[in-house]
Amino acid sequence: MTYIDDFGNFFSPITSRLLILTTFFRQFSINPFVGDWQAEIISGYGEGYYIHSILLSSLTHLGIVGFGLVFTIIIRTFKNFKNLEISKMSQENFLFLNFLLVTILGTFFQFLTFMPFWFLMGIVNLRYKNRLND
Repeated sequence: MTYIDDFGNFFSPITSRLLILTTFFRQFSINPFVGDWQAEIISGYGEGYYIHSILLSSLTHLGIVGFGLVFTIIIRTFKNFKNLEISKMSQENFLFLNFLLVTILGTFFQFLTFMPFWFLMGIVNLRYKNRLND
């Protein structure tokens, strides 16, 4: 085994996800409006070959309707923090910056059921709601 082989094995999760990304249109075409939780299986690729992106997997598994709801919640969350002051690191700012990082990573590497994404989205919106009520 050479260093080049090790280098290829190191990036194999990324290359496999890029290959799976090419299957997006076939998985999305299974049921574009309401999606299908078995889109990767029905499309013929097999279990586990789902799109590794929160946004794209919401399109294939929840359809346009579910994607619209998820995307609306994400946009609402970002609008809540349009006046974010980075210099003043409050707990709300810290949670929002974590949510931003998790959303970016999830957009490229995770499935729709990525728990940190949903947890941070919920806590960020709850903290924002509590801040409005104070």
